[in-house]
Amino acid sequence: MDILLHHRQGLSYREIFFMTMADLVEKLRADEAAGKTGRSRSHYKAALVVVDEVGYTPIAQEECHLFYRFVANRYEKASTVITSNKAFSDWSELFHDPVIVTAILDRLLHHSVVVNIKGNNASTCSYGPPANFISTRIIHNSLSLRPSSYGAPIVL
Repeated sequence: MDILLHHRQGLSYREIFFMTMADLVEKLRADEAAGKTGRSRSHYKAALVVVDEVGYTPIAQEECHLFYRFVANRYEKASTVITSNKAFSDWSELFHDPVIVTAILDRLLHHSVVVNIKGNNASTCSYGPPANFISTRIIHNSLSLRPSSYGAPIVL
């Protein structure tokens, strides 16, 4: 996990966390096993959390509930960016429960901007990338952009 500090107008610093979905799930499982509620954890309190690679590998049902609680705890409080190569309609396969998927997407997509990137994936190409690459990003509006507003998800 990378920790970045965003300098805003020379007055303050805000933490930004970048982690893969696998790293986040591991961290959430460790918090759960240790009996930590998570709200005081830095990955909950950061002004912006970027969760990369959502959908690359399925996660267990219990991990789905942990991810839901993570999203729900950050909802309208802080900004979250989710990157995925899966359409929202495919998320039920990843999270094993359409009810949880609906709850997660309700919170992520409210106050958000969805950016779909279609084309070649330069990161996986060896001068011959796949022709039908589609990537979805959810962008939850950032607290650091407008201090008076609440965080909204940003999907990239």
